[in-house]
Amino acid sequence: MVVEEEAERARKRELREQEFLREQAFLARKRSTRLIQKEEDKKHQKEREEEMAKIKEEEEAREKEKQRLKRLEQEREARLALREQRIREREERIQQREEEKRRAAEEAERFGNIEISVNIPESPSVAKRTARQQALDELNGSSKPSVTAQPQTDETWFFDCICGKHGINYVLSSHKTFV
Repeated sequence: MVVEEEAERARKRELREQEFLREQAFLARKRSTRLIQKEEDKKHQKEREEEMAKIKEEEEAREKEKQRLKRLEQEREARLALREQRIREREERIQQREEEKRRAAEEAERFGNIEISVNIPESPSVAKRTARQQALDELNGSSKPSVTAQPQTDETWFFDCICGKHGINYVLSSHKTFV
């Protein structure tokens, strides 16, 4: 058995040596320069194609990155525009409120000065009462009036509009118009 194994190893070694000698003979043979040049041209062409493919991939990656940055910039600009629009709308609402306050002050001056005092309720049940309920109580005399003006006369009356406006109307003696 050992002898058979040794013989097998020797035979494999000889086959490898013969294969090596054949490869050496193939490499040492004389070749034409035309074939050598053709192989080198193919090798150079393959290298150029690989380089072109690499350059193309890099350009595509740069283009994708450029598009991504452009999209991010557009989104940023859209957010800024929306923010500016909200700021403008807020400023317009503030101006409208100021204009309404100015008009109300002008009307108050025109129709007489009516002072409005704020009553802080003493109990939580009074705090839950609406302005309408408080105005009705004032008319009935069950609570202290929150609006101080001329004393109630026969010309004073309570109004309750469907638009939500309500309260006590004081007709001033100098003006015989409805407020």
